[in-house]
Amino acid sequence: GKATIAVGAEDNGGIPIIPPLGFLEVEDEDGNPVDIEEGEEVPGHIAGSMVLLVDGSGSMENTSADCDDCPTDPARHRVQAAKELSKKLEVCGPDWRQSLMEFTTTASDPQLMSTRVLADFGAEPAEVSAAADMLSSYGGTPIWDSTYEVIGLLSGDASESFAAAEAGEGDSASPSVDEWGTGLVVISDGTDTSSTATLDQLIVRAQEAGIAVHTIGLGPASDSVEEYGAEPAAIEDLRRLAKETGGYYGYVSSPDELPALADHIAKASCGGYQEITVRFAEPKPSGERVNGKLKLANTDLSVPFTFTAP
Repeated sequence: GKATIAVGAEDNGGIPIIPPLGFLEVEDEDGNPVDIEEGEEVPGHIAGSMVLLVDGSGSMENTSADCDDCPTDPARHRVQAAKELSKKLEVCGPDWRQSLMEFTTTASDPQLMSTRVLADFGAEPAEVSAAADMLSSYGGTPIWDSTYEVIGLLSGDASESFAAAEAGEGDSASPSVDEWGTGLVVISDGTDTSSTATLDQLIVRAQEAGIAVHTIGLGPASDSVEEYGAEPAAIEDLRRLAKETGGYYGYVSSPDELPALADHIAKASCGGYQEITVRFAEPKPSGERVNGKLKLANTDLSVPFTFTAP
C-alpha cells in the first residue's frame, strides 16, 4: 500500500516552488484520508546541465514497425514537448545548459553508438526548437546503451561547468557551484530491444555519477494506457531506473499530454518538488487501478492521480 508522489507547485506570481508538506493532504477514491508517512524536499536549481533524451525507435511513428500497437506518437507530440521544455527552462533558469538527444540504432557518431546529438550542451532555445523538428522514428530501442552514453556526456559537461563556477569564471552574477544541478529526462514508449548494457549496469553508472534519471512513459510504457496494451516490463523498468537513481517516473495517457508534462518538468528542475510517501490502509490487489486525490489543505483545491498497483 506504499507509494511515492512527486508534487510541484507555483506561487501566485507563477514562480515554481516546493509545496510545504503541511499544505498537502491525500484521499483515496472513496474520500478517505491516506496517511502521508514522510516528505522529502528535492531542491531545484537556477543553473545546470540538462539532457532531454527522446525515443527515436520505429514504434514512435513507423506504421510498418513490428509492433501491434504502433505507432505511439504519429502526430509527433514529443517534438512540441521538447520545444516546451526548452522554452520554459529558459524562462525559469536561463543559465541551464540545454541539450536534446535521441536514442536510436542508426546513430552515426563513431563515439556514440546509440545516441544522436541533435542540440549540444549550451544550445539556445531557438536551436533546441529547430533540432526538435529533426526527431526521427527508425530502428530499435537501445534505451540502456544510449542513457549509459548520455550519463558520461552529462557528467562531463556538468563537471566542466562546475569547475568554471568554482574558479569564479564569468561575470559576478554567474551561479555559484551549489546553485548548479544536472537533469536527465528520458522519454520512451517501450522496452529495451537493442542494448549491450543492462539496466543494472546503467543504474550503477548513474549512481556513481550522482545523476538522477527521470523517465517518462507513453504508449505501452505508460502506467495509464490500457487501450494500447501496457507492457508491465517496460513500466517496471522505467520505474526502477528512476527510483534507484533518485529520479521520478511520469507517464501520459495520450501523447498529446507530453507538452504539458514537459512544462512541469522544466518548473520542477528550477523550483524543485516535494516527494511524499503515502500508505493506503487497504491496498488494491496487484494489477488493479488505484485512484485518489492530492489536496491543498483547508481548501477545495485538488488534483486526481491514478496508477496500477504493482
